[in-house]
Amino acid sequence: MDCSYFLNHLPVLPPLDPVTPMVHGAVVCLGEAEVYAEVGGSQLAGVLAAHPQVLAYVIPTSEQELGVEAFLERFWVGEKGLEAFFRDLRELQGPERIGVYLYDGPGDYRSVLLGLLLVRPFLAQTAVILVTQGHQPGVRQAVGDFLATQPRAKLVFDLTALPEDWSGLQVIAWGELSPLLPSPTTELLTQLRQLQEYSPPDWPNLSDQQLWDLARQHPHQPLVWHHLAQFHRQRQAYPQAELAYSQGLGANPGEPNLCLGLAVVFSRLRRHQEVIKLYEQQMHFKPYEAGLWSGLAFHLAYLGLANEAWEVAQKAWDMAADCFYLRLVYHLALPVVYDSLEEIDQCRRRYGDGLGHLAQEAVDNSSLALVGIGADPYLPFYLAAQGRDDRHFQEQYAAIVEGVMKVHYPQWQVPLPPAPEGKVRVGYVSEFMRSHTVAKLFRGWLAHHDREKFTIYSYYIRREVDEVTREIIACSDHFHQIPDDLAAMATQIRADQLHILVYLDIGMEAQIAQMAALRLAPVQAMAWGHPVTSGLSTIDYFISSALMEPDDGQAHYSETLVCLEGAGIVYAQPRLPELTRTRADFSLRPEACLYLSCQSLHKYLPQYDFVFPAIAQGVPAAQFVFIGGNAYAAGRFHQRLKTAFAAQGLDSDQFCSILPFLSSTAYLDLNRLCDVYLDTFAWSGGNTTLEAIACGLPIVTCPGSLMRGRHSYALLRQLGITETIAQDEQDYIRIAIALGQNPAWRRQVTQAMARGFPRLYGNNRCMADLEAFYLRVAGRA
Repeated sequence: MDCSYFLNHLPVLPPLDPVTPMVHGAVVCLGEAEVYAEVGGSQLAGVLAAHPQVLAYVIPTSEQELGVEAFLERFWVGEKGLEAFFRDLRELQGPERIGVYLYDGPGDYRSVLLGLLLVRPFLAQTAVILVTQGHQPGVRQAVGDFLATQPRAKLVFDLTALPEDWSGLQVIAWGELSPLLPSPTTELLTQLRQLQEYSPPDWPNLSDQQLWDLARQHPHQPLVWHHLAQFHRQRQAYPQAELAYSQGLGANPGEPNLCLGLAVVFSRLRRHQEVIKLYEQQMHFKPYEAGLWSGLAFHLAYLGLANEAWEVAQKAWDMAADCFYLRLVYHLALPVVYDSLEEIDQCRRRYGDGLGHLAQEAVDNSSLALVGIGADPYLPFYLAAQGRDDRHFQEQYAAIVEGVMKVHYPQWQVPLPPAPEGKVRVGYVSEFMRSHTVAKLFRGWLAHHDREKFTIYSYYIRREVDEVTREIIACSDHFHQIPDDLAAMATQIRADQLHILVYLDIGMEAQIAQMAALRLAPVQAMAWGHPVTSGLSTIDYFISSALMEPDDGQAHYSETLVCLEGAGIVYAQPRLPELTRTRADFSLRPEACLYLSCQSLHKYLPQYDFVFPAIAQGVPAAQFVFIGGNAYAAGRFHQRLKTAFAAQGLDSDQFCSILPFLSSTAYLDLNRLCDVYLDTFAWSGGNTTLEAIACGLPIVTCPGSLMRGRHSYALLRQLGITETIAQDEQDYIRIAIALGQNPAWRRQVTQAMARGFPRLYGNNRCMADLEAFYLRVAGRA
């Protein structure tokens, strides 16, 4: 065992799990004919998976399954009880010696001391002994007595003086050591003790300069750099945040939270290639750091690079076996853009098989699963983009989430007593109570409630605050903003004794899905912020639109379907800024007939690509305007368009333009400069359609078989415009060509839409249905 190398290169430890990286860091340094031994079994599966050449001994201390069936030839399980184990080991002992020994067993004085004394004859010439639970007096006393009587043992690392989250880890070096260099972790301990005067509530009160001063005084304290960078991220000062993260990583190379933070900044700035390069660089410093592997897999999944994400997750499983999120990525990551229907079918088969594997893995290790399902992005989100009925898959994934949450939060599973008398208490919870589509669609509900009958509670789980957030605060009787703290938010919701809790969006973010798997109110419902069933047994109702739902709508939901009148929302007419841009500002042809198709690229399915060249054949002056997501998805979509246009003897580059993301004012200007709006087929526009109508764009849409493919259809029906609603793809092409060829008809449609604005914008008739539903389920009808 190269004990000195290990101690000179100690990993920087995460507060919640210092043991795992310490064990892996020690096992890497094992010499020939040396084995890993453990009292307990909690780390065994991860060690065997991450280190294919390592052999191990284990003394289990409970009936819990070890989860190491795949490694039967690489470990030996002894009899329960320390004395019996070491007696048998003496008889079986070959040339192997124990180089790393983890004591994670019973915490009484006798057991710990016995575990330390009995292992001595089996240790390598130099070895590392790790002992957990040092907060317990018996453990601390046993380690102290062992050190006092064993001159070859030296305590080199002690976390017992820090909060209990650090597991009370103690590291003992056995044998002769070469001189030790100052290590990052030793420095970390020093800084932590010096920083104890700064309790978490103090961080928000520090100024930018105070945080910079603190970071320079304590360069090896990642937490300071993190708070400094967060200070600037919350203000959207991304260059300053990038500088803080970069300098923090310079002093703490490979620190996963700083790496993830810098990756988020790069993502916000659309510098996705730099994110991938960042993770690859940082992995050189800590190749066994699960946070780096999961961060890279996270970003590849976010970009829709499913093949690359699968490969990283598979490779990382050997390096970071305890990361359940990597298993989620391996089984559930999906592309953003597909090349063919066959690819969609293949991905669905893989996804379905993956759910089966994950269900068992979550049962086997619910603690790791809890961390995994709480990570972002929310992997099932892109499933809805395949254009199929996903109820069965959603229910399978929901069962995994519910099972994990029941184990860890049993206090929020029990039925609730009736809420207090008086006005009906309705709570709305969302990640998106800011300038986002979800807030734009549903803030009208909050603003138009009858305050004589209802008290409105709003729960916001993120930090960003803007003018929309302030509007929601003004519309709420009680507003709670509790960022990134599931337990605190759940506690608050329970304390408010709601009659009804409504999730505006389930399926777009992990914490919302976790909360929705709990029972925080007697009645729980969801809106269509993500227009797919949650699959959760804890969500009782899905609040939808009478115009959007097909005749067999209920079959697509695990929840009971509630349909409100019309489109089911109260949406204020958008205020349009003064038009300040021209077509030239977007590099668009001044004489072209501009067809705007501005949905996120995951909504474009390959079986409908033929529509665009078919329209171009009828309107040679056509130019189709798309808005790309990340460069990878845009590149793949661009190639699909080239193929589709080439099949009709056309060059897509002459007809198609894919613009980058735009500011809100630039986006509205673009709408007003275009001629026709082309909706997507299987998942249509909602907020984008409402804004396009306000900008005077005729809408061509074709309703699908699922609610998410019928948003624009419902909005046009409420508006009183039906002549641009197609029956099928060929009818869609016919209408789009006719609008392109006939400017007079375009003007007539635009004028008819304007006359229908009062029926669409500010129309609050759906509130009667919504409030009647609330009163009924609250027992007040």
